[in-house]
Amino acid sequence: MEPDHREVTRPEFVEVPFAVPLGTARMRLDVFLAHRLRGYSRSKVQAMIASERVRLRARSTAPRQTCVAAKPSMKVVAGDAVLIRFPWRPDPPSRHAALEVLYEDADIIAVNKPGDILSHPTDKTTKASATWILDRQFAGFKPRLIHRLDRETSGVLLFGRNPRAARLLSGQFEGREVRKEYWAIAAGRFTARRKVVDQPVGSGGHGIRVRQGVCDAGQSARTEFRLIASGKDASLVAAVPRTGRLHQIRVHLAWLGHPVVGDKLYTGDGEAYLKAWQGAVEGGARAPPAPSGKVWAAGGAICEEDLRLLGAGRQMLHAKVLELRHPSSRRRLVIEAPLPADFRACMESFGLRPRIRALIPLAAAAFLAACSPVYVVKSASGHLGFVSRARPIGRLIADPKTDVRTREKLELLAEAREFAFKEMGLKRSKDYSKVSRIKGPYVSYVVMASAKTRFKLHEWWFPFVGRVPYKGHFSREDADREALRLARKGLDVHVGGVSAYNTPLPFADPLAHTQLDNPPGELATLVIHELVHGTLFLKDQVDFNEAAATFASVAAAEDFLAARFGSGSAELSEYRASLEKDRLYASEMEKVYAELESLYAAGGLSEAEKLDRRKALLSSGRRHLSRVLGADAGELNNASILAHRLYRHDLTSFHEAHERLGRRWKVTIEFLMSLDRRRPMADLERRLAVLRAGT
Repeated sequence: MEPDHREVTRPEFVEVPFAVPLGTARMRLDVFLAHRLRGYSRSKVQAMIASERVRLRARSTAPRQTCVAAKPSMKVVAGDAVLIRFPWRPDPPSRHAALEVLYEDADIIAVNKPGDILSHPTDKTTKASATWILDRQFAGFKPRLIHRLDRETSGVLLFGRNPRAARLLSGQFEGREVRKEYWAIAAGRFTARRKVVDQPVGSGGHGIRVRQGVCDAGQSARTEFRLIASGKDASLVAAVPRTGRLHQIRVHLAWLGHPVVGDKLYTGDGEAYLKAWQGAVEGGARAPPAPSGKVWAAGGAICEEDLRLLGAGRQMLHAKVLELRHPSSRRRLVIEAPLPADFRACMESFGLRPRIRALIPLAAAAFLAACSPVYVVKSASGHLGFVSRARPIGRLIADPKTDVRTREKLELLAEAREFAFKEMGLKRSKDYSKVSRIKGPYVSYVVMASAKTRFKLHEWWFPFVGRVPYKGHFSREDADREALRLARKGLDVHVGGVSAYNTPLPFADPLAHTQLDNPPGELATLVIHELVHGTLFLKDQVDFNEAAATFASVAAAEDFLAARFGSGSAELSEYRASLEKDRLYASEMEKVYAELESLYAAGGLSEAEKLDRRKALLSSGRRHLSRVLGADAGELNNASILAHRLYRHDLTSFHEAHERLGRRWKVTIEFLMSLDRRRPMADLERRLAVLRAGT
C-alpha cells in the first residue's frame, strides 16, 4: 500500500531524547541539562522540569522502557536518557515550488535536491521534502523514493515512476550495484591524493542520538576519497562510498580530521547541531541575513561565531554522480547533478583553485550518452599502462575460462577488424587485436569548454594533431581539475569518458574490455571508426576527420552486420533502430542549438538577461533529449552541445560520394584520402560536383 505524503497531523508537543554520554560523571539533572542545552540557564531548566515537560529513563530501567517524572535534584549517569517535550512549530512551507529534473522517462525520475529539504516527509516536516514537492509538481505521479540524502546534502535523488521500476532500482541499491560519487568541501588540507578509509561506523554514545562515529561495535564501512583541489584551509574531495552506512562519508571525513565544511553534527562535539535543532523546534531567534553565497539553517539559532567555525551555513556535501542500470533497458545510466550556487560560492571563499599536472593531451572527444568513439593522443605513461594489461584476442578466445558470451563478442571483434582491412582497404595494423582490462567504465576523460553566451570553443595546440578544442587526461581527477580551472574563467565546461582511441604512436592500441558489453552494431562501429582514424587523419582538420570517420564507421557497420548476420537479422534491425534514435536525438539537439544561437544573437538584452533565459532553454532541452535517448542526456551547456555537433555534421556529401562511386569501400577511402589536406571539406564539395556532372 502506497504511503500518503500529503498531510500529516501534527502533535502539540514533540518529545526528544537526550542520551547522557559515556564518560559523564554522576551529576544533578538540572546541571546536566543546563550544560547540554545551549542558551538554557539552570533556572530555565528548573522551570521546564516544573512544567512536567521532562522525564528520565534510567539506564537500569532502560530494558523496560520505564520513564519517571523528573526532578531537578535527580542524579544522572552515563547511559541514562532524558526525554524533553518541546512545543512543535507549524510545518513551514517549502521555499521550492519545483525541483530541477535531471533525468526523466517512463520508469525513472531523478532530481537535483537542494541542500535545505528532506528527501521524504517525517512526522515533523512534510512540505519541505523532495517527495512532497514532486507529488505536486507532477500531476498523477506518486513518487517512490529509491534512496535518501541527508537534509543538508544536495544532488542526485532518484525516484521510481512505477512499482516494478522502484523494486528493481531498490534491488540495485541493496545489492551495492550502484556507484555513487559525492563531492565534499572538507576542512583542512588533504595530504594524500587518494585515501581509502575502511573503518566500522555505528552509534557510539556521543550524547546526540543521531550522531554516528567510528567504533568497533559498528558495521563495516568503506569510503574511497580522491583529492580534486586544495585551497586555503579546505580541500575539495570526491568520495565514493562502497557501503551505505548512516552518515558514512561525514563520519569518515571527521575521523580523518577533515569534517565536511558546514557540518553541524560532526564539527567538534556537535554543539552547533543542538543549537540549530533547538531553534527549529522551539521557534528560537532566527539568524541574521546570510552573507552572499551562504545558507543559514532554516529556523536555527546559529550565530556569526558559529558560522565562522563551521565555514558554511549547511554541510558542503553534494551527490554529484549516480551510475546504475536502467530497470527496463538494462543499459548503463549515468546521472550527474551540477554543483549548486552555494557550493560553488563556498569553493570560492576557500580559494579552491585546481592545479593541473602536466599531461600530453587527448586529441578529440564527443559524448552522446552511449559514449562515442574518439581519436586521442595521450601521455606515454598512461598509454603504456593500458597497453601492458592487454591480452591477444586469439588467446582469450582459446582460453577455457572465457565465457560463451564474451567469446562470441571477441570473435565478432576479430571479424569486424578483418572487414575493415579487406573490404574497406584500411591500413592493416595490430590495433584492436588485444583487449585490456580497465578499472572504471572509461579509458580516459576529456574536457571541452565554451563561452557561455556564444558558441565559441576553447582551443589547445599539440604536436601530431595541431589545434584542437579538447584536452584530456587518463584520470578523472585530472579532468575534474582542468574543468574547475576553466569554469573559474567563466566558461561552460563538459567532461566525459572516452570509450576507445587510436594513436599515431608506435604502439598497438587495445580495446577496453568494457566495450564488449556493447551490442554487435555499436562494437563494430567503434572499431571501424578508430581504424579509419588510423588510415585517414589530417592535421588541423578535426571537423573533417570526425565527419569522415563517423560516416565510414556507421555505413560500413551496416554492411558488416548484413554480411555477418543477414539483411533481415535482428542484429541489423537493432542497429538501425539505434541509428534512428541517434537521428532523432541529433534533430532535438539542433533545435536547442538554434534556439540558443538566436538568443545569443538577440539585441537589446543584457548578459544577465541572456543567461537567465538560456537557463530555461537548457533545462527544457535536457528533458526533451533525455526522453528521446531513453537515458540521461547529461549536463547540457554550450560545451556539451558543441561536443555533440562535432560528430553530427551533415554527412550527406559523404554518403552521396559513396553512392556515386558505386558503394565500393576501397574506392571511397582512396577518394577521401586524395582530398586537399588544407581544405578537405571544400574539395569534397568541388569533386562531388564533378561526379554529378559526369552522370
